[in-house]
Formats: sequence, structure tokens, C-alpha cells
Amino acid sequence: MLEVSFSSLSQYRLCPKRYYWKYVEQLTPRKASKGLILGKTIHEAFDSYYKGLKDKDIVQFIDDTYKSILHELPPEEQEQCYLDSKTCLGMFVNFPFSQLRFDAIESEKQFTVPLVRGIRFIGRVDGCVEESGENWIREFKTTGEVRSMFENRASVSGQATAYVWGILQAYGISVVGVIYDAIRKPRLLKKQSEDMYEFGQRIYLDYCDPRKQRSYYYRYKTYRTDKDILLWLEDTISTAKTVRKALQCRDFPRNRGNCWVFNQECPYRRICFERKPDPMIIDLLYERGGNDGKERRTTSGTTGKDEALSG
Repeated sequence: MLEVSFSSLSQYRLCPKRYYWKYVEQLTPRKASKGLILGKTIHEAFDSYYKGLKDKDIVQFIDDTYKSILHELPPEEQEQCYLDSKTCLGMFVNFPFSQLRFDAIESEKQFTVPLVRGIRFIGRVDGCVEESGENWIREFKTTGEVRSMFENRASVSGQATAYVWGILQAYGISVVGVIYDAIRKPRLLKKQSEDMYEFGQRIYLDYCDPRKQRSYYYRYKTYRTDKDILLWLEDTISTAKTVRKALQCRDFPRNRGNCWVFNQECPYRRICFERKPDPMIIDLLYERGGNDGKERRTTSGTTGKDEALSG
């Protein structure tokens, strides 16, 4: 049985060879991107909040998480890790919970539903909420984009459509769309006179400034119609069948145009242009099967994982 997710199909569309390294060989880069660490930590913090954990315990969780990461980093990377810890703390402590409320909220939900014969679609949402009598999926995002760009992308996001369809199929909940609670990443520049501790404190205090709350925190709603879902299903089924055929034929060509995306190097480029990558290089740069527990090897030898829209 082949399991696919929005993320795995997106990876295949981006580059079939990248899909191969990540979902067939199950190679996970040992060095996680800074954005992923920040996003994962703040996601866990908010999920803990809605599960009832006390604020002081969540603050301690953020502090402990970054301290454990900091000790594993080389000196040249420790400063950015420290700045990210202050960013994460500022994001959580100053989030306007009292202003951005819901009538009801459920925490994280996962789903596994049939897509077509022999293929299942899997996913995970941050939560389901009710507002003014309507059911929504609630997603939390950190983003470096300006608000208009974020909203433009979210309005056509296939990930949002996938979640609406998946929750309906798995739980029978009729969802009208996705509510994004977005937090903008800081755009402050370090002064020549500042050390990392002073700069980190300035980042934290910038989130504390009530005059800047509207620029850092905002909520965006995007509806999904039956037509949106039907068009998404057509595209998704087509790609999933293509992936299945590629797995059967072991055919995963490189898309050289996407070795760099959003000014970032593909994490597999170091091994992608070798017919037989050096096993020592693979062991040095990657972990096998270390995919956060959200990817499951199936009888066909493939995996699937759900990831965030951005940041």
C-alpha cells in the first residue's frame, strides 16, 4: 500500500530525485534548517498551550529545547541559535491569545484516508476550531513574507485544500476552510555595537512592543469550495499515480532547475550527482529513517509525511 501526503507529492513535483532520497532511501539531513527548528518549536509550544499546559512550563520547554540544540552546534552557529531562541520566546509570550479566540478548539488531528485503490493519503493538522457556527481547520505559521504575499499563497494553497478534504473524509467534519494564525519573523539588523545577547534582547523586546503587535501577528481566513476540492483531487490523484509508476520502474530523474529553491541549496545536492554516493558521506550528512515518526514505511517501500506551508 502506497502512502502519500501533501508534502511528499510536493517534493516529487519539485524534483523526483529529491523525493527518492527523502521518501524511498529515507535520508534525513543531520543538520536541520534553522527555520524548521523555529517552526517546530513554536508549533509544539502552541499545541501545549491549547492542551492546557501552563505558560511558565511552555517557556521552560522553549528554553530547554534551544539549550540542548546550542550545545551541539559549532561556535560559528551558536549565535544564530541563541537569536532564534529569543525570537521563539518573544513570539509565544506576546501572542494576543485574548484577542484571537475561538468558540471551541481541538488540538492536533491526524488522518489516513483512501485516495484511490492502492494509495492512501495521510496528513496532520494543527487543530480544528469552531467560529460563529462554522468549522475550520486552524493552522499556525511563522513566516518571513509580507502579509499580502502570505495571504496570496494561502488563498490557493493545495495544502489547505488537502486538509479540508482529509478531515471531512476521516472524521466526517464539514470544514469550510482554513484559518491561519501567522507570526512574522523579525527583520531587525544587528548593530555593530551589539553583542549577540544585546541583539537577542532587542528582538525579544520588539515583540513585546504593543505598537508592533498588528505587524507581527495576524489572522487570515481562506474558504474552500467543492470545486476547489475537486480540482485538487484531480491533480493529487494524477501525481500519486505518477509516483506509484516511478516506484515500480525505479525512475527518479533529477530536476536540475531546483537544486536551489528560495536561495537555499537542496539538502541532497551533495550526493545527487554521483552514480554511487560514498557511503561515508551519506553517514556523515544524513540519518536513515529519521523522519520525525510521521513517515511510515509501507509494504511498497515508500513513505509519506505532512509538512507546513512555510517557515
